[in-house]
Amino acid sequence: MDIRFLFVTDSVPFPPSNGKELPLSQISIGFVKKGAKVTLLTVGSDVDKALVNDVEILKLASSKKKKLKEKLNFFKGLSIYKWDREELQKIFQGHKFDVVWVSPANCYEVVDVLKTLEGFKGAKFILGLNDVKTYLYRDSLNEFIHTGGMRLKHLLNYIRSFVIKYEEKAIFKKFDLIHVQTKEESSKLK
Repeated sequence: MDIRFLFVTDSVPFPPSNGKELPLSQISIGFVKKGAKVTLLTVGSDVDKALVNDVEILKLASSKKKKLKEKLNFFKGLSIYKWDREELQKIFQGHKFDVVWVSPANCYEVVDVLKTLEGFKGAKFILGLNDVKTYLYRDSLNEFIHTGGMRLKHLLNYIRSFVIKYEEKAIFKKFDLIHVQTKEESSKLK
C-alpha cells in the first residue's frame, strides 16, 4: 500500500487512554501494518518529534489554544486552536499526503489551511467524529456537576455545544468522509 496518511489530533494516542485516542491508535497501526506511511501531527502534547509504532509523530508548536476571551465568545463555535499557515508549510515542505484524518473535531479548522498547501492537493479529508456529541453535548455537563473541581471549561463546553449543533453541518461540508463510532453520532449525518 503506497498511501500517505496524516492524522491531526491534540494528543498522542500511544497507548490510547480514551475513546478519542482508541480509533486513532488502532487505525494508524492498521494502516502501518498494511504498508502505508503514517504521520501524526499533534497540537496538545509534549512530544516534539518521535517514532512510535512506526508512526512519525510531529508537534505543531505555534498552534496555541485560543485565549480565554476568544473561548468565551460562544459564537466562535467548536474550534479551539489557532493554525499557523507558515509553520504548517515549513513542517510539510516536500511532503505529499493522500489522506488527512482530523480528530477531535475541535481541530477542524486546520483543513482550511492544509487545503492551501502544495502537499495536500488531491488529498481526501476525514473528520473523526468520535468525541463531539458524547463529550461536548453530554459529558461536559456531567463532568461539571460530578467532578470535585467544578471546572469552568466543562460548563463553557456544554453551553457552547448548543451553538456547535448548528455549526456542524458547515463543518461536515469541509470533509470528504465522516467517521463515527456510535449510533448517536451517525444520526447527526442524516
